[in-house]
Amino acid sequence: MARMRPLNIFFKVSALLLIFSLAACRETAVEETQRGMEMKPEMKYIAHRGYSAKYPENTLPAFKAAVESPEAGRRLIGIENDIRLTSDGALVVFHDGGVKINGKDFLVDELSHKQLNAAVSQRFHGTPVPTLDECFDVVNHKLVLLVEIKDGEYDKKLLIDKLDASLARYQPRNDVIIHSFNPKLMKMSLARFKGKFKVKFGALLGDANSIEPFGRELLAQMDYIHPSFSG
Repeated sequence: MARMRPLNIFFKVSALLLIFSLAACRETAVEETQRGMEMKPEMKYIAHRGYSAKYPENTLPAFKAAVESPEAGRRLIGIENDIRLTSDGALVVFHDGGVKINGKDFLVDELSHKQLNAAVSQRFHGTPVPTLDECFDVVNHKLVLLVEIKDGEYDKKLLIDKLDASLARYQPRNDVIIHSFNPKLMKMSLARFKGKFKVKFGALLGDANSIEPFGRELLAQMDYIHPSFSG
């Protein structure tokens, strides 16, 4: 029995060391968690279609209110909008693909800018549908602008031409992100604007099935991947 005593002492000492080690690890973990909570970055926000909770979405008052918000440049870091082409070639900021006129459905690309304004006048309380140039004038580099190119039956080359002219006028300072759910539109945008303007590019993905149409090569050229979450 005397020969077993050193072994018993060894196990007791080992057990005590293990307890002290676990206690030290626990204290370290708590300290790191507290430090991590203190260093947790502040949540940042994008004004979706401008300040759309108060003003008609994608309109100049909505963009102006976002730019003038006390949070602009702090927690509010950008504005998102949507662009489409009307039948008369206006590059307008408008989300929906179609509107109703006298109970009949029309695609935005079938309507002139004037007709589109008339169609949504009541819904937007008389606020006109702006052009992208007008939106750029309001934002004026004060916030990042995320420009979503909406898909449609319009002439896509003409839209890229119009967007080219608007970007040339605005001269982005790495404060414009062009993104779309449509891989073809992103390929056209990359081919035209990469290296020409200080803009960034993003892929909008509605779900996991959206990845395949973009493909690895195109996704690798994106600065951002913007997945859509719902639930």
